[in-house]
Amino acid sequence: MGNVVFGKEFDSPHLHQQANNSSLRRAFNSLERKINLAEKKFGAVEILREKLNDSISLCKDPLEIVLEIAELIGDLSGEKNFYRTIQDQISTNYGKVLKNKVAIDKEIEIVTERMKKIEASSKNPEFDDDERRRMIFALERHKKEIERLESLKNAKAS
Repeated sequence: MGNVVFGKEFDSPHLHQQANNSSLRRAFNSLERKINLAEKKFGAVEILREKLNDSISLCKDPLEIVLEIAELIGDLSGEKNFYRTIQDQISTNYGKVLKNKVAIDKEIEIVTERMKKIEASSKNPEFDDDERRRMIFALERHKKEIERLESLKNAKAS
Protein backbone atom coordinates (compact mmCIF):
# COMPACT_ATOMS: atom_id res chain seq x y z
CA MET A 1 0.00 0.00 0.00
CA GLY A 2 1.51 3.33 -1.05
CA ASN A 3 1.31 6.80 0.42
CA VAL A 4 0.22 9.88 -1.52
CA VAL A 5 2.34 13.00 -1.15
CA PHE A 6 1.72 16.10 -3.22
CA GLY A 7 -0.48 14.08 -5.55
CA LYS A 8 2.14 11.36 -6.27
CA GLU A 9 2.09 7.85 -4.91
CA PHE A 10 5.20 6.24 -3.50
CA ASP A 11 5.72 2.81 -2.00
CA SER A 12 7.01 3.37 1.52
CA PRO A 13 7.80 -0.31 2.34
CA HIS A 14 9.70 -0.72 -0.94
CA LEU A 15 11.85 2.34 -0.18
CA HIS A 16 12.46 1.03 3.34
CA GLN A 17 13.75 -2.26 1.90
CA GLN A 18 16.16 -0.40 -0.35
CA ALA A 19 17.49 1.63 2.55
CA ASN A 20 20.13 -0.84 3.68
CA ASN A 21 22.24 1.45 5.81
CA SER A 22 20.97 3.24 8.90
CA SER A 23 21.85 6.78 7.72
CA LEU A 24 19.72 6.38 4.60
CA ARG A 25 16.91 4.96 6.74
CA ARG A 26 17.18 7.94 9.15
CA ALA A 27 17.11 10.37 6.22
CA PHE A 28 14.04 8.68 4.80
CA ASN A 29 12.27 8.76 8.20
CA SER A 30 13.16 12.43 8.60
CA LEU A 31 11.76 13.20 5.14
CA GLU A 32 8.62 11.24 5.91
CA ARG A 33 8.12 13.20 9.18
CA LYS A 34 8.63 16.51 7.35
CA ILE A 35 6.07 15.54 4.71
CA ASN A 36 3.54 14.53 7.39
CA LEU A 37 4.14 17.81 9.24
CA ALA A 38 3.72 19.80 6.02
CA GLU A 39 0.43 18.01 5.30
CA LYS A 40 -0.82 18.73 8.84
CA LYS A 41 0.17 22.39 8.60
CA PHE A 42 -1.53 22.71 5.22
CA GLY A 43 -4.69 21.18 6.68
CA ALA A 44 -4.63 23.59 9.62
CA VAL A 45 -4.10 26.53 7.29
CA GLU A 46 -7.05 25.43 5.18
CA ILE A 47 -9.28 25.18 8.28
CA LEU A 48 -8.23 28.66 9.43
CA ARG A 49 -8.66 30.10 5.94
CA GLU A 50 -12.16 28.62 5.64
CA LYS A 51 -13.20 29.86 9.11
CA LEU A 52 -11.92 33.36 8.39
CA ASN A 53 -13.67 33.55 5.00
CA ASP A 54 -16.94 32.25 6.49
CA SER A 55 -16.81 34.74 9.36
CA ILE A 56 -16.16 37.68 7.06
CA SER A 57 -18.93 36.55 4.69
CA LEU A 58 -21.31 36.50 7.65
CA CYS A 59 -20.22 40.07 8.54
CA LYS A 60 -19.22 39.04 12.05
CA ASP A 61 -17.65 41.58 14.36
CA PRO A 62 -13.83 41.59 13.95
CA LEU A 63 -13.27 40.81 17.64
CA GLU A 64 -15.63 37.86 17.41
CA ILE A 65 -13.62 36.62 14.42
CA VAL A 66 -10.36 37.00 16.35
CA LEU A 67 -11.80 35.01 19.26
CA GLU A 68 -13.03 32.24 16.95
CA ILE A 69 -9.67 32.03 15.19
CA ALA A 70 -7.84 32.03 18.55
CA GLU A 71 -10.05 29.18 19.74
CA LEU A 72 -9.35 27.26 16.55
CA ILE A 73 -5.59 27.86 16.83
CA GLY A 74 -5.71 26.62 20.42
CA ASP A 75 -7.56 23.48 19.32
CA LEU A 76 -5.25 22.81 16.36
CA SER A 77 -2.07 23.40 18.34
CA GLY A 78 -3.23 21.62 21.48
CA GLU A 79 -2.60 24.79 23.51
CA LYS A 80 -5.89 25.13 25.36
CA ASN A 81 -4.65 28.19 27.27
CA PHE A 82 -3.98 30.13 24.05
CA TYR A 83 -7.67 30.99 23.59
CA ARG A 84 -8.07 32.05 27.23
CA THR A 85 -4.98 34.28 27.04
CA ILE A 86 -6.27 36.02 23.91
CA GLN A 87 -9.72 36.26 25.43
CA ASP A 88 -8.34 37.86 28.61
CA GLN A 89 -6.33 40.37 26.57
CA ILE A 90 -9.34 41.28 24.46
CA SER A 91 -11.56 41.51 27.53
CA THR A 92 -9.14 43.86 29.25
CA ASN A 93 -8.12 46.00 26.29
CA TYR A 94 -11.31 46.12 24.24
CA GLY A 95 -13.98 45.35 26.82
CA LYS A 96 -12.90 47.24 29.90
CA VAL A 97 -10.77 49.94 28.27
CA LEU A 98 -12.55 50.50 24.94
CA LYS A 99 -15.93 49.12 26.08
CA ASN A 100 -16.41 46.96 22.97
CA LYS A 101 -19.82 45.24 23.04
CA VAL A 102 -18.63 41.87 21.63
CA ALA A 103 -15.81 41.61 24.17
CA ILE A 104 -18.15 42.54 27.02
CA ASP A 105 -20.83 40.09 25.84
CA LYS A 106 -18.24 37.30 25.71
CA GLU A 107 -17.08 38.14 29.25
CA ILE A 108 -20.70 38.14 30.47
CA GLU A 109 -21.17 34.73 28.86
CA ILE A 110 -18.08 33.35 30.63
CA VAL A 111 -19.07 34.76 34.03
CA THR A 112 -22.63 33.47 33.61
CA GLU A 113 -21.42 29.95 32.75
CA ARG A 114 -19.11 29.95 35.76
CA MET A 115 -21.97 31.19 37.96
CA LYS A 116 -24.23 28.35 36.76
CA LYS A 117 -21.55 25.80 37.66
CA ILE A 118 -21.13 27.28 41.14
CA GLU A 119 -24.89 27.35 41.62
CA ALA A 120 -25.20 23.69 40.61
CA SER A 121 -22.36 22.74 42.95
CA SER A 122 -23.93 24.64 45.85
CA LYS A 123 -26.85 22.19 45.78
CA ASN A 124 -24.52 19.21 46.18
CA PRO A 125 -25.05 17.65 49.66
CA GLU A 126 -21.34 16.71 49.87
CA PHE A 127 -20.42 20.31 50.75
CA ASP A 128 -20.61 21.53 54.35
CA ASP A 129 -22.14 24.83 55.51
CA ASP A 130 -18.85 26.71 55.37
CA GLU A 131 -18.26 25.65 51.76
CA ARG A 132 -21.84 26.60 50.86
CA ARG A 133 -21.34 30.07 52.40
CA ARG A 134 -18.27 30.55 50.22
CA MET A 135 -20.27 29.44 47.17
CA ILE A 136 -23.08 31.88 48.03
CA PHE A 137 -20.49 34.64 48.36
CA ALA A 138 -19.01 33.65 44.99
CA LEU A 139 -22.49 33.69 43.41
CA GLU A 140 -23.12 37.20 44.77
CA ARG A 141 -19.76 38.39 43.40
CA HIS A 142 -20.53 36.85 40.00
CA LYS A 143 -23.93 38.61 39.91
CA LYS A 144 -22.25 41.93 40.75
CA GLU A 145 -19.64 41.33 38.04
CA ILE A 146 -22.40 40.67 35.48
CA GLU A 147 -24.15 43.88 36.57
CA ARG A 148 -20.88 45.81 36.24
CA LEU A 149 -20.26 44.38 32.76
CA GLU A 150 -23.86 45.15 31.72
CA SER A 151 -23.42 48.75 32.89
CA LEU A 152 -20.18 48.99 30.87
CA LYS A 153 -22.01 47.69 27.81
CA ASN A 154 -24.94 50.07 28.34
CA ALA A 155 -22.61 53.03 28.88
CA LYS A 156 -21.05 52.26 25.50
CA ALA A 157 -24.50 52.12 23.87
CA SER A 158 -25.47 55.54 25.25
